[in-house]
Amino acid sequence: MDDILLALNDLMVIVFDLLIYTKMFVLKKDTIKNRIVMYGGCVVIVAVYYCAVYVWRFPAVMSSALCMAVPSFLLFFALSKYQDSRFVLTFCFVDTTSLIVAFIGRAIGLFFDNGELCAVVVMAALFLTLTIGGNKYFKYYHRLLEETKAGWRGMASATVLIYFAMVFFASYPKPMIERLEYYPVWLVFACVVLSCYVVFIHSIIKTKQIVEQNKRLEREREVYQMAFTDALTGLYNRASYMEKVNQLERQREKGDNVCCIVVDVNRFKEINDTNGHHVGDIVLKKIAEALNKAFREEAQYIFRMGGDEFLILAENVTVEEIRRKISNLTELLASLGHEMGLEVSVATGYEILMKGDEGTIEDAYIRADRIMYGDK
Repeated sequence: MDDILLALNDLMVIVFDLLIYTKMFVLKKDTIKNRIVMYGGCVVIVAVYYCAVYVWRFPAVMSSALCMAVPSFLLFFALSKYQDSRFVLTFCFVDTTSLIVAFIGRAIGLFFDNGELCAVVVMAALFLTLTIGGNKYFKYYHRLLEETKAGWRGMASATVLIYFAMVFFASYPKPMIERLEYYPVWLVFACVVLSCYVVFIHSIIKTKQIVEQNKRLEREREVYQMAFTDALTGLYNRASYMEKVNQLERQREKGDNVCCIVVDVNRFKEINDTNGHHVGDIVLKKIAEALNKAFREEAQYIFRMGGDEFLILAENVTVEEIRRKISNLTELLASLGHEMGLEVSVATGYEILMKGDEGTIEDAYIRADRIMYGDK
């Protein structure tokens, strides 16, 4: 009777181990053919293991390694969608969990007269709880495998060491069933292992949350760029100008002066009509680059207000600095026109709004715009 219960005990561990494999792994292609191969392979593994242990009388440890661990690893690796660290971690996690459940069942059985029967009942209850109660967690784990690609390698290396340590402690120098005095120590070690796996999974979940947060931030950044950035030149647009003006108006009480510099391309319609709109777009991009070079100091913001009109908002600048920057811009555009074989020039106008001056930055912009038209 004890031999039958021992064989049933082994059968339960192997079957549930393979069953949990089938639930935690993601098939490369979820087809009927692959499922037949997977379940058929599991049946063959069980049959070969039983023949090795109970017919050919090979040592249980050797049979477990050669007829169970290695074949199941190769089978699920061949069918798995993720053939990397994710596979290794999952495989070791399932194997060590099954090993822990088996030893818990056998340890509890030591306290009863019908120890083998009690062990079978306890293990059956634990495995059923894991299999049935874990269904929703298996699905969540699949999503982790799919969505989180970072953070697995280090944890996979740790799980491999844990796996071999548990197998080694359970089988050397002889099977744990023959060293009952070590059961409490091994069970404490098993609890430590389970806590490590909890930390691993928690770390993966955190990584997934960070990845999702980064994706949200990237989407928000893209939305911001679409809303506040000019698509052609990469400069700020009119909506961004309104936001910046509101911010600068609130800061004027600190004593900062604000200068509005309006830049408008001369004869831009002629460039478009003569050379085509694609050349006009290139000219606008080049002018945007020239503006960035000429007005690249901090606290200066460059906007494309629409068409061929640009605006620079500069804080705490002097008239001399503004004239020098406009002169630099003129030189850059002359060089640009020479390279493109076109005459590229701009009309400019500026107005400085000092602390205590009446009016708003928008008023200064209007006055600078009038000066620019006079420059044309």
